[in-house]
Order: sequence, then structure tokens, then C-alpha cells
Amino acid sequence: MLTVHKLTAGEGHRYYTHEVATGDILRSSDRELGDYYTIHGMPPGQWVGAGAAELGLEGNVSEAQMDVLFGHKFTPLDTDEVTSLLQQSTPEMYDAVRSEAWNKVHQRAAERAFLIIEGTREGKTQAQIVDDISHLYEGSPNQSTVARYLERYRAAGYTVTKGEYVQNPDKPRPDRAEFMASYRLLEHEATQANHAAQRAIDAHFKKNVAPNLHAQRDGSTEFLRAVDEEVRRFRDTKHTDPTAEELKEIRHRVGAVRYREQHGVEPSDKQLVAFIARESKSQSNSVAGFDMVFTPPKSVSLAWGLGDKTLREGVQKAHEAAIGDVVKFLEDQVVMTRRGRNGVRQIDIEGGLIATKFRHWDSRSGDPNLHDHLVISNRVKGADGRWSAIDGRTLYAWNVAASELYNAKLAEHLESE
Repeated sequence: MLTVHKLTAGEGHRYYTHEVATGDILRSSDRELGDYYTIHGMPPGQWVGAGAAELGLEGNVSEAQMDVLFGHKFTPLDTDEVTSLLQQSTPEMYDAVRSEAWNKVHQRAAERAFLIIEGTREGKTQAQIVDDISHLYEGSPNQSTVARYLERYRAAGYTVTKGEYVQNPDKPRPDRAEFMASYRLLEHEATQANHAAQRAIDAHFKKNVAPNLHAQRDGSTEFLRAVDEEVRRFRDTKHTDPTAEELKEIRHRVGAVRYREQHGVEPSDKQLVAFIARESKSQSNSVAGFDMVFTPPKSVSLAWGLGDKTLREGVQKAHEAAIGDVVKFLEDQVVMTRRGRNGVRQIDIEGGLIATKFRHWDSRSGDPNLHDHLVISNRVKGADGRWSAIDGRTLYAWNVAASELYNAKLAEHLESE
């Protein structure tokens, strides 16, 4: 089976690096992306397509490269430019940034845990512990802060008895450095670390990559960028994501400010709704790519899920080969771009597709379900040498035929295995 979905510019592509690369089950709060490759055998995304090969892109795709391809309304002016941008966006480009931001949050959380837990065991009052941890806060913690964290630590499995060192002076005490190094973040602390890491990556991208992108390629608007900034502030102060209602309030507040700046008057409710809708269109309507999901028939998935190692590897090889056949079919016979006023004329493409492929072992519910996400960039080079968007109508028109081809080729390759 083969399905096709549009991928909009912005953060939609991060589904693949944040969730798909770790399985459709969400990444656990205390694990990094690389942990899942080891624990669950989830392979990183791979470059696919003749277009990617022509640009010298092969092997693993990095999160930074996904940002370049899908995070903006990106239309390369020439082959040299897109090659340079993508080849510079190596995995190491984000790894150090992510680790530094994550470690800062972990260091602060681990120190707080040590001071609260050990302070309680030493018999300190909550007021004394507040003084001990105050340097970790921009604001002022209070005794309820200490009480709240003690409750969380106990729920996480720490045994904390007030004054136990006073009652038993010979009881061994943990080494501070070892305690902090082995400390496992609480759920809300891990959320804070994830947000801090993503903010650091966003800042790195804006400083080191975005300046190299043509201004017209940015699918965002001033309104959307202002909303993003307010959401970041919300996360910084609340340490959680805004609810749907809170996000609506942020959008209306930002929209009202932007409207007053542009028109010099207060908007009516109707005017504000129309303004927000208009200012939200640029990024949400920009198609950054297409997600094609390849899933074997249920009988094959069942055999793969219950089979031994040899059978599973055989199914995966056949699945991989069938996807390759469909990609070649799309490049040779389906994918086109448009020219002329209103795109009335179709022309062939040169080179092929720039795509990434993410292998997946399970469904969102965690059940065994072999499938691949082929994420196709909405940028191809036409036969005339110009870069432009894919004529998406052809992908949808040929979806059934491509799906049948995948099924037929899968059966053919299974017989030969």
C-alpha cells in the first residue's frame, strides 16, 4: 500500500527526526535520538533519489539537512548553491549544540536534586534548603518548591527520610559528582531540556544557515515569527507547551499588536480573525514536500512480525527493492514541473528526486508494522535547467498506479528471495 500526503513548510518535517526516526511511538523524555537506534534498531534516514545522488548526497540524512530542505520555502537558485548548503549541514552541526543545551538543563536539575535530597537527609529545614538552591533560579524559590520536588523525587523512586543522617551518622553518603552524573531527569525536566535543545538548534540555524537562504524562500511571516517567539517565552516561564486555548490567546494578542502597527487602529473581532488568517497563510500554504508511506500488505507484515531472522531480513530486502522500483518509476514517468503563466505547461525533470527515507518498525500504538516514509523535497530541476516545484497533481493522479506497482514488485522480490 502507498499513501501520499503534503508536507508544509515550517516544523512539519521535524516529525521525521523527532518521531519517525525513533518510531511512531514518541521519543521517551530521558532518551536522545541516538539511543533509539541502539535500543530499538531504528535506522537513521537515508538519502534517496537520482537528484540527491547528483548533488553528492548519500548515506544518513542529518536533522540540519532536513531543516534546509523542508524548514523553509526553499527554492535553490542553482545546483552549486543547494549542494553547498546541504553538504555543510552535517549531523555534527546540531549534535554539539543539542548536547550543550541539554547538559546545562541536566546539570541544573541534578544539582537541585542533590541539594534537596541530601539536605533533607541531613535534617535541614525547607527554609535552609531554599537558601541552598536559590542560586539555581532567576526568581525566588520557596518552601513549597522544595516540598513539591521532594514529592516528585519520592515518586521517581528516591528514598528520602528527613534527618536520616542525624539518626545514623555512619550511613554512607553519595558522592556529589557521581550522583549528578547518574541523575535521571524527571518528566517535566526532560521536557525543559528538549525545549532548550530545540531553541538552541533554532538559534544556530538562524545564525549559521538562514542567512544563506534567499529572503523570498522563507515561508514565514512577521506575524508567525512573533507568535513563535511568544510560544518560546511561554515555554521558558511555564516549562510546558501552551494548550490550544493558550495558543489561541497568544495568536490573538500578537495579531492585535501587528494589526495596530499596520493600521493604527484597534481591530474589530471580525477584522482580527481575518487578519490572523491572512498572516498565517504564507507558511501553512507553502508545500515543502510530499510524504509517501510504503506499507506491505497485512499478510507480509504478519510474516515479517512473526518470522525468524532470515524471513524478516528477506521481507525487508524485498520491501526495500520495491520502494526503489517505485522511486525510479516516479522519476522516469510521473514527476514533472510546470512552466508558463499559471503553470499551464508541464515539462520533464532533469536528474530526479531529492528525497529522504525513514525505515519504521512499528505503528503509533507500538504494534509491529514495517513501513517506510519517503519524504520528497518539493524542488526539482526542470529539463530547462531551472529549479522549481513539483507538479503535485501528477503524484496524486498516479498514486494508485504507484501503489499497485509497489505491491507487484514486492511480491516479485519476495519470490526471488
